[in-house]
Amino acid sequence: MIANPEIVHELESTARLKVGLHALNDRGELEGLLKSKAFFRDTRYALAASIAILAVCALLYFRGGAPPTSHLLASMSTLVDPAGHLMPLARTYAILRTRGTDYDALVELPTTPQAIELRVLPENSAHPARYRVSLARVTDDGSLSTIGSVAGLIPDANGFVSVYFDSSKLTHGRYQLTVRGDVDTDVPDTESLFRIKLIPPALD
Repeated sequence: MIANPEIVHELESTARLKVGLHALNDRGELEGLLKSKAFFRDTRYALAASIAILAVCALLYFRGGAPPTSHLLASMSTLVDPAGHLMPLARTYAILRTRGTDYDALVELPTTPQAIELRVLPENSAHPARYRVSLARVTDDGSLSTIGSVAGLIPDANGFVSVYFDSSKLTHGRYQLTVRGDVDTDVPDTESLFRIKLIPPALD
């Protein structure tokens, strides 16, 4: 929707149509109008357009956009505290493939809610240079529980892509960070997997 504002306008038009139908129903006029062949024909067109709009939105969603409940974000500008203030950045962690260790990164959670940046270096170069990053918690039985996903990430000059999360939304434990090329790149199904462990804050 950010890339295609016209979709938002179409959704607003659909919403206005629904409000109008509710108003006609409240006034007792809707039933009579539905009996009109002309109105029925126009309503069918409107409903068809609404279905098409919903289909486009579903397509955009499943092509990799972050879901509304995602705890993983492309920018820390939306990470705010209950008072509406921008969260401070606790720390930035560079995520690289490591050899001979259990985890590629240990991320210490701060004692107060703060933003944490994960800078990850993809192992496979995507062309064009756009990536998707997802984060999943590793449960006790080894299965994955998705925490969030972000698409359309552009690497910096050193090839790293950055994602952010609110430290208060995640608990300590094992996580898997997955990096793929975005859906319209040449490596949409090639994965780079990184093992991360979130640990409690160190005691003074």
